[in-house]
Amino acid sequence: MNNRINFVGGVWIVLGALSVLGGPLIALMALGMFFGGQTFLMANSETGGWLIAGGMLLFACCIFAMGWISISAGLALRKRQPWARTAIVILSVINLINFPIGTAIGLYSLIVLFYTDVRATFAVP
Repeated sequence: MNNRINFVGGVWIVLGALSVLGGPLIALMALGMFFGGQTFLMANSETGGWLIAGGMLLFACCIFAMGWISISAGLALRKRQPWARTAIVILSVINLINFPIGTAIGLYSLIVLFYTDVRATFAVP
């Protein structure tokens, strides 16, 4: 069972690292839209471009923050810290909407973390 817990922790570390790298790339695209003034979607509407760029920037910040949360929860899960199981369960439920890979990762994480002996491992004394 320890191998499965370590695997789940490692998967969330890798997923978090990809998010930490992807967040700034989305932010760079949003900033390009901010300073470009117009977007390819709304060439005649500068206001629409600013709204889309602002939404992208907010989305990039959320992706970046979720990446750091995933990394820290994955590392803590591998160290068997009790709060990490709860954090990974919450992240797994959120990740279920990211079909197909996110759904697979979230479902596998939930299955592993709800085994009886895994719950006993993370029980607070």
